[in-house]
Amino acid sequence: MGRWTARRAAFRQVMEGDACVHPGSIFDPMSARVAQHVGFEIGMFAGSTASLTVLGAPDYIVLTLSEFAEQCH
Repeated sequence: MGRWTARRAAFRQVMEGDACVHPGSIFDPMSARVAQHVGFEIGMFAGSTASLTVLGAPDYIVLTLSEFAEQCH
């Protein structure tokens, strides 16, 4: 199994379940670990959070898709 295959399978299992899942808002690897540690099953990295993290400003749709993808990576 590839590095990401198990993660994708776990994500799909949560999304296909019947439970209502509340994602933890994350903005970097450390916040993702904290969210996982306190019990969130899923993390959400939203465009508004990315914009705030990179630009220090609200989301005015000035963050490009490539910038967002690079921050996710």
